[in-house]
Order: sequence, then C-alpha cells, then structure tokens
Amino acid sequence: MPRAIKAILNIAEEVLGDSIATDALEYYALQIENLGIQPAFFALEEFGIPYQLARKLDYEYKKHFSDRVPEIDDAISFVKEIYSDVNDADLPAFEYSLLDSFKRTVR
Repeated sequence: MPRAIKAILNIAEEVLGDSIATDALEYYALQIENLGIQPAFFALEEFGIPYQLARKLDYEYKKHFSDRVPEIDDAISFVKEIYSDVNDADLPAFEYSLLDSFKRTVR
C-alpha cells in the first residue's frame, strides 16, 4: 500500500507542485510503511528488537523527546541510556532478555 500511495504522491506532485496535500500524503505513507512508529525505532528490528517492543520504546522516546524525530543512532543511544538497567523497565521477562542481548551486542 505505501508504494501505491507514493505513486499517487508522485502524480500529485507533478500536478499540484509542492503543497501541503502532498506533504500529508508522504507522511501518511511513511506511517503506514513503519506501522505507525518512527522509522528509527522500526529499524531496530534489524538488531533483533521485534515490532511490539520497538513500539513500546518509541512510545517512551516520545514521552522524553516529543519535539525530536530520531535517527537510528538516537534510537540506539536512547535504548541503551534509558534502559541502562533493564531491571528498571516494566517489561515481561522475554522483552528484558531481548533488551539485554541488544545492549550486549550493539556498541
């Protein structure tokens, strides 16, 4: 679906030029593509963090930095700093183990 929206977006940009409508469509396509979370947190799946946990991490990031859109390095640093002691996090044991593994392997 994001590809279809992006195709429509390309046509709209040709017809309308840069406009608020095309910006909104682009944002909507990105949200669909990343299942509603910020791209940097969606990319954590490449490091072994499943979507469900990445969604929780994205939520926590937004609570601390509501005005910033993170890059992947920001997301990694945030996870390592905020969850410096995974025992402080209110997460199930399996998610603790994933974060612990992430912290040990990603430098």
